Amino acid sequence: MKCKNCNSEIVDGSKFCENCGQAVDGDNNIKEKKKISKIIKDRISRIDKKVKVFFIVFVVYLFLLLLSIVLKKTFSIIFSSISIILLILFVLLEKSIIKSKNKYTKLIVVLLFALFSLAYVGGLWQNTNPKYKWNSIILKNVIDKPNSKYGEITHNDQQYLSMYIYDIDETAYKSYILSCVDRGFVNNTEKTDSSFFSNNQDGYQISIFYFKSEEKMAMYLQAPKQMTSLSWPQNNLAKMIPSFDEAIGSIIENNDKTLDMIIGNMSIENYKEYVSQCQNMGFNYSLNLSNQNYSATNQAGYQISVDYLSNNRMRIILQAPNYNINMTINCHKNSFFSKYDIIVYYDEEIVSTVKHGETASFEITSDIGKHFIRFVNKDNEKIEKTIEIDVGKPITVVYQLKCKAGSIEIIE
Repeated sequence: MKCKNCNSEIVDGSKFCENCGQAVDGDNNIKEKKKISKIIKDRISRIDKKVKVFFIVFVVYLFLLLLSIVLKKTFSIIFSSISIILLILFVLLEKSIIKSKNKYTKLIVVLLFALFSLAYVGGLWQNTNPKYKWNSIILKNVIDKPNSKYGEITHNDQQYLSMYIYDIDETAYKSYILSCVDRGFVNNTEKTDSSFFSNNQDGYQISIFYFKSEEKMAMYLQAPKQMTSLSWPQNNLAKMIPSFDEAIGSIIENNDKTLDMIIGNMSIENYKEYVSQCQNMGFNYSLNLSNQNYSATNQAGYQISVDYLSNNRMRIILQAPNYNINMTINCHKNSFFSKYDIIVYYDEEIVSTVKHGETASFEITSDIGKHFIRFVNKDNEKIEKTIEIDVGKPITVVYQLKCKAGSIEIIE
């Protein structure tokens, strides 16, 4: 801005001219600002409308590209990237920065842009989950097909099916559970909001788990075990219950603690006769008896359960009892510089910590058989003492321990 009196330059914001002292007209500042504002508006108005549209569309597609990256939609990332490149190419052609002799070049670019924009929308809704082949499932006749074509089969043979179903909402999951019930899975049923376990009349067992946050369902179908001629076990557990000279069936578990087996070709009358024989052999304590279920213990605490299953089968489970061990540990005092606490393990589980110079008493519930008690120096786990104990009845034990710097001794 210049002074009206001497035509000298005046610094913005000054009230007087530094050269002649003339007062500066305040209106000049206002007029000057208006002039600058008008120049800016004129320049903005001169910007090509096509460039404005380009800028808006560019920002939109940049946002869509970021959205695709966040959602991990591979095809949408590709299509939005190509659309942005085509958009830039169109502007370069429009401004003649890139020249083309073909008069249809810009039209082709526009059509390609529209095509990839439509492809972007399809890519955004793409489902990246794998599809399973229902007809490949060997046990497909036992259950209904889930209401989703997306999933994975992890195991598929005549005995066992394991698979995951994707894109299945809670309503579809509940509907599928109802379809399983309609197909006969109504025996020994256990059901929660997110799981279902049941057997059908033919002995097939189904387990279903639903993961709501992932809209995923895990399904496991187990065919009944193939039964063959059964040789009756000869261990101590098997000798405690009635045996069969000839039978077909399968042994699920057989050791010193548990005998679990299924006997086939059993009528309901055979079942009732076997239950009567078990009672005659002393299994009549804590008795629970119904038409198809029986459980009881004998005087020594061994527990039996006999259940009549579908498909003329009977399941027998015999379990050895657990016994209480009352244990007392006395950690003897050492000198002032040799104070060590002792950690007590029963097998691999910590059951107590006995402080130096103190006595601790506690109770352990243990199954039958041989077990290990381990005493460990709390400050140095390499220093320990292990003893073996044979559990066959309730017992009470007392151990006098002396923990030294390099060893743990049991004092008789």
